[in-house]
Amino acid sequence: MRYITACLRWVGFALGLILAAAPAVWGHGASGAIEGRGGLVIASAYDDGEGISFAKVTIQSPEGKTFQTGFTDKTGRFAFVPDQPGEWKFVTEDGMGHRVEVKIPVTPEIVRGEQIPKGQNTAAVSKVERVMEGVALIFGCMGLYFFWKGKKKGA
Repeated sequence: MRYITACLRWVGFALGLILAAAPAVWGHGASGAIEGRGGLVIASAYDDGEGISFAKVTIQSPEGKTFQTGFTDKTGRFAFVPDQPGEWKFVTEDGMGHRVEVKIPVTPEIVRGEQIPKGQNTAAVSKVERVMEGVALIFGCMGLYFFWKGKKKGA
């Protein structure tokens, strides 16, 4: 009987955590895309298509040094002109937990303004996925705990 009571307490605790995190689950992720010619325009947007307005931007050169910083415009766009070929990194942070990282392979043709590059969006884990990972971790730990307790009592 104690075992069942302990299980119910843990399940109640886990459900309380899930319900407390419920507002965060309905949040949204973010993505980025490259647009424009004669310079690069990076468009950062939430999953619903709304631009990430006035978010902090950091551009890193291929050497990993900060090349430029600033803020996106009202529509979530930021423009810059790379001065050398290599893999550039564009990072947007809105200050509320959303982060977009786009790696941009810049060729000499792009530096001269003759070609538009294709970016790689590396904002892979959304807020919903992080919450689900946390819930899975809690239930996994609970399962291991109860398995260990049940083995101990049965032995």
